[in-house]
This record gives sequence, C-alpha cells and structure tokens, in this order.
Amino acid sequence: MFRMISLAAAGLGLIAFTILVIQVNERPLAKFAGHKAGIDDVFASPDGKTLVSMSADHTLKVWDVPTGAERASFPGTTAVFSADSTTLAWTDGTTIRLWSVASGKEMSRFGGRQGQFCSLAFSPDTKSLASGCEDGTIKLWNVVSGREQATWLHGGGRIYSVRPLQFSPDGKTLASGTYACVPGGAIKLWDVARHTARATLRVPSCDVTSFCFSPDGKLLAAGGDPATLWDIATGRQTATLDTPEEGVEGLVFSSDGRTLAAVPRCGPELYRWDVHTGKTIATWKRSCPRPRPRVFRYIWDAFPCIFEEHDFIPRSVCFTAGGVMTLGFDNRDETTIEMWRASGL
Repeated sequence: MFRMISLAAAGLGLIAFTILVIQVNERPLAKFAGHKAGIDDVFASPDGKTLVSMSADHTLKVWDVPTGAERASFPGTTAVFSADSTTLAWTDGTTIRLWSVASGKEMSRFGGRQGQFCSLAFSPDTKSLASGCEDGTIKLWNVVSGREQATWLHGGGRIYSVRPLQFSPDGKTLASGTYACVPGGAIKLWDVARHTARATLRVPSCDVTSFCFSPDGKLLAAGGDPATLWDIATGRQTATLDTPEEGVEGLVFSSDGRTLAAVPRCGPELYRWDVHTGKTIATWKRSCPRPRPRVFRYIWDAFPCIFEEHDFIPRSVCFTAGGVMTLGFDNRDETTIEMWRASGL
C-alpha cells in the first residue's frame, strides 16, 4: 500500500512539474511596453522589422523589432506602412503625414481639412494613398505631389465613417467599410483606375469591424457577427466562419493564405480558422495566474477580484515575417505588445 501511495505521489509530482515547465516556457518572443492605455491596433511593416501600435491613450508608437526600442511616438489616430516598408503614413485626424522609416523624419504632409480622417491605405505600388473620413468620403491622393486624385462617397448620400479601408494586392480594387449599419451592405469595392464603384457586398452582419484581402487577392474576409469569406471576382459569399456570439474584429490572413486569425469583440481568446473549410482550427488564451499563499489566504478570500487569475485581453493581431504573430493586449495590470511563434498558438 505504501509503495502504491509513493508511486501515485511521484506521478502527481511529475504531472505538476510538467505543468510548471509549460507555464514557465510560455513566454513571448518579444515584448513591448510603453502605452498608458489599451492597445487599439498593432501592425507590422511588410519586412517585419518595424511595428506600429495605436492606443486608447491617443498615441501612435513606432517600435524597432530587432532591438525592441521605441523609435517614435506621435499623437496619431491611424497609420499604414507602404508596401516597400520605407514609409509610414499617419494622421492626427486632420492632416496626413508621411514619415521615413530609415531617417525617422517627416517627409511631407497634405490633406489638411476640417473633417476627420479615420482610415488610411497605401496602394501596393506606393504611388497612391487612400483616406477614409468621418463624413463618408473616400479620397485618393498622389503620394509624391500630395494632390487629390479622386473622391468617392461610401454612404451614397448618407454620412458614415469610413473604416476599414484596404487595397487589393494587385492595387486594382479598393475596399471600404463602415461600422454603421448601411442598408444593402457595408462593404463596397471600387475600381481604382476608373474611379468608379465595382460592387457592394451584402454582408450578413449589420456592421463591419474589419476586413482583409487574401494574399492572392481572390478572397475578402469580413469581420462582424458572423465573419464571412467573399469571392472578389463574383462578389458572392463563399463561407461563414465559426464565430463567437459577440463577433470578431481585426481579421488577418496568414502569409500563405491558408488560415485566418482574429480577436473577439470582447473576450480573452484568439481565434484561428481554416480558410477552405471555415472551421475553427484553435483558440488561444493567455492568462496570468496568481498563486494563493497560505499566509494570505484570508486576504485573498476577502478581495478575490484583486488576487484571482486574470486574462490578457487581445485587442488586435497581425502576422509578421518568419511565421510570427503579433498581439496587442489590454490588461488590468499592464498594456503590452507581444510577439509569438504562430505555430505555437
């Protein structure tokens, strides 16, 4: 009997040790901290060397990935990298500014106006920049001259804040969306060369929190409740994703186009889907457990909200070079940006 008890105790000890090792080894590849409020969005330059984070503290920070150093901080509301990773376009809401990644200096500014810019998108050839505004207009700008090339109205006469905004990989199509409930569909596709509307996607969700093109440009993933996949050539819905009840936002394709990742509108999980089936591959959750020391057990029981295990709430996600996934977290104790090996999530 004593031997059996000893073996059982040893087995339990081995299990406990294994769990402890897993917890200890659960560490991000890199971590960035400096914002004073939750992360609203985080994205990487195409070459994976630079990160940009946008926060509820109304600042936009630029990070050097190899060193982890903060390179710059702006009072910005939204930003986007050029396809060659050399230029960052950002706005404080009223003016668009172009910032050199190499020199860390502002190169030019344009688009000063009373209306608020709320979204930006670089064309793949980096020659044009699209802006979405709170008054429902979409403007196409020449990056070199800063001159306006075209103006579209997303809402068809109604005022809807235009966000998100993204070019297709070939640069021929611009997709615009809105958080508001737009009759007849919240996503519009624009012909960039002809400066005309191509199609309206009648998404099932009342609002569109995010969307993204697949790397080959054939599909568009739209966030919301539920999240959906669309064929760009036909304008037809091809799949409905297994989406949590509250819906998802921050949709991004992996570099090979096989998987999608997103964060729920509220909740600590990260979701990943198989693009071909629309089924959930996995969910990932990062928690910060706090031990319950015996000497403090009465204090612990009296103030459970202080000492209980808490979750890191992912607010945004993006894929970076080398199969790395970058997450922006909003947590009660700290606000961080973390990089994780995508295969391990």
